[in-house]
Amino acid sequence: MKFNAKIPAFLILIIFSVVLASGCINQPKEEPITLTTITKDGVAYEFTNNIFDAMKVPMIEQAEIKRIVTKASAVSIVFNSSSKEENAYLTVINYNMVGKLSSYYTYSKQQFVDETFYNIYDVKNDRLMKFDRSINNWTESPTGIDNIEWPILYLKGPNTGANETSVTLDESGKIIYIQGTDYRNFSLAADRFTLEILGVNLDLLNEGKRDFS
Repeated sequence: MKFNAKIPAFLILIIFSVVLASGCINQPKEEPITLTTITKDGVAYEFTNNIFDAMKVPMIEQAEIKRIVTKASAVSIVFNSSSKEENAYLTVINYNMVGKLSSYYTYSKQQFVDETFYNIYDVKNDRLMKFDRSINNWTESPTGIDNIEWPILYLKGPNTGANETSVTLDESGKIIYIQGTDYRNFSLAADRFTLEILGVNLDLLNEGKRDFS
């Protein structure tokens, strides 16, 4: 005696869906790419953060920011040292960012750039201290922030005015705000700025490019 019952179409569809779903579930997940080093004009630049994470930081008017900084012969770095908690990682962020900028100007631009540090210790009254290399100490600056040499890289952490994690250019086109809502975000924003100056492009990174000479 033959058993000739037909399997209903809807049951075939259910079985097919289950098999397909189980195949998808068993697919190995792609591991996120971790990249901390890129090359520019023969120089390797190493970052503490994953470069792919840094490139996610919003940067407004990046082309104009890059134009301003890359044509400059001097850069002013402004920060507020009123927060003891921030001062420790401000030192690290400054060291990492300025070191890479100096290498970029030396090896890619073939020029020396003068970096001047300002501590805006009284924001309300626009009072600044300038670091004087000749005496290796801070001195009162006779000018306010609007009168110092630009471009100005204004660093803001969570305790000194940062209300978001971003790199932005102010309306005057002179001040570049680099800010983060916690230490990691602050560090990522500084890396985002540096990567833009080095000419790093996210689309090219995704294609596997690592040398941006």
